[in-house]
Amino acid sequence: MPIITELDNLRLYKCTTRGYQLRWTNKAGEKIRQQVPADLQSEAQALRYAIEKDPLVKYGLLEKDNKCKPLKEHVSEYYALLDQQVLNYKLGDKYADKIRPARRDCVVSHIKLHILPTLGDLPINMIEPVEIGNLQDDLRQKMLPQTVNPIIGTLSRMLKFFIKKGYIRSNPCRDIDPLRKVDTDPRYTPTKHEVERVINHLDGWKKTMVMLAAGTGLRISEILALEWSNVRGDTISVEASAVKTNIGTPKTKHSRRKVRVDSRLKVRLQEMRLQSTSTFLFLNSNGRLFSSVDVLNRVLYPAIEKADVPKFGFHGLRRFYENELESQGVMKDHIQRLMGHEIGSKVTDKHYRVVRQEEVLLDDYVIEVGV
Repeated sequence: MPIITELDNLRLYKCTTRGYQLRWTNKAGEKIRQQVPADLQSEAQALRYAIEKDPLVKYGLLEKDNKCKPLKEHVSEYYALLDQQVLNYKLGDKYADKIRPARRDCVVSHIKLHILPTLGDLPINMIEPVEIGNLQDDLRQKMLPQTVNPIIGTLSRMLKFFIKKGYIRSNPCRDIDPLRKVDTDPRYTPTKHEVERVINHLDGWKKTMVMLAAGTGLRISEILALEWSNVRGDTISVEASAVKTNIGTPKTKHSRRKVRVDSRLKVRLQEMRLQSTSTFLFLNSNGRLFSSVDVLNRVLYPAIEKADVPKFGFHGLRRFYENELESQGVMKDHIQRLMGHEIGSKVTDKHYRVVRQEEVLLDDYVIEVGV
């Protein structure tokens, strides 16, 4: 940010995109920034304003705007808005803004893990495109663009909320272009032979988890949220979803469903239950829920590397399950029910192969994997 002038007690800067900014250090040693009123557009007007304010700094009469506290001190107001939107969702209010609990957890995770560590100490009226651009660049070093863009989107929505509250005049995120998505290789769907090879390189609960993913088509978030009360004999009831180690509602209302497991997986689950002291099937060594990234990096990827097969994720096991159902001649609407999709949804057509239309009873399907 280019400096325009340095007076006795403060400095005047030209903002990267629009307007001017005063900066100084008060008697308590705090570094303070204050935006020059937006109606003072020219450099001469901003300079005159700075000259008028300079003596006030010396006597501590020019202080920061109390409404514009650091972002970390305002964020609870945005959390309250999210909580209200979740309540609207639970009440089924058609006319109010609403979000699912799992979505709220995801947004809060964006803020706590990625936004506050970088921007939390900045007054909200001092957050400018350059700071957001730096955040975007830092995240890009660790994540794919398709992961970074939603985080910047969360920040943008939060700043829009602060505009409505009257704390800031404009949203600096509007000057930030979203990152271009990286063209990745087509999503690989493993064959049954490849799935078996991966499973053979696992043991204990890790083996059970991958067998469960391949044999039921459950999303990894649904697997991580499973409790023993959801397991009845050879039937598993999907009632919840784990997002960022927080338990929430399933992805959609159609995600609530029951699936069957084969006899080998049933035995493994029974053996696990006898040794378990927790209500959940899968917990880490600290007795906490895993995140999907944890199990991907600690369970699936190492086994894939040992098995020397093409790399795939848990969603690849979900597509494997769909393909196995197809090979058994399962009707399309039955596959949609088992996958947790809405009947007639285009999601199955878009992301999974079209299936043959022979009639098969829903309760007859079991996909056998592992030994």
